[in-house]
Amino acid sequence: MTITAATIGWYVTSKARPDIDQSAWLEGLTTGADLKVGDPRLTLRNTTLSLAAGKIVRRRENSREHLFYYIKSWNAWVEGRELKILRRSSNEKMPKPTTKKSTQTVDRLSDLSLMDP
Repeated sequence: MTITAATIGWYVTSKARPDIDQSAWLEGLTTGADLKVGDPRLTLRNTTLSLAAGKIVRRRENSREHLFYYIKSWNAWVEGRELKILRRSSNEKMPKPTTKKSTQTVDRLSDLSLMDP
């Protein structure tokens, strides 16, 4: 994945959904540790590593396409959906960060109560 796509993806999703703690998302993308098949983070990670190694070839290979995959995977992760393969149909538009209820939302009030002495 290009640095540009990863940076823009993080910025766009963080700005659109400040209620979501993205640390688990970023850790999963970075390490891939303990992720199961179908986890959108693992699917995005494997896809981008395969693209970089030349193992798979896509029609379009640029930062915009990488951003598309980033947001599509992020949306699946937020919604708690499995994603085993990343593809883009010819009429599919750039996704926007999901507004659906998140399985990754941080409960700010309970987090604050844990901090009380």
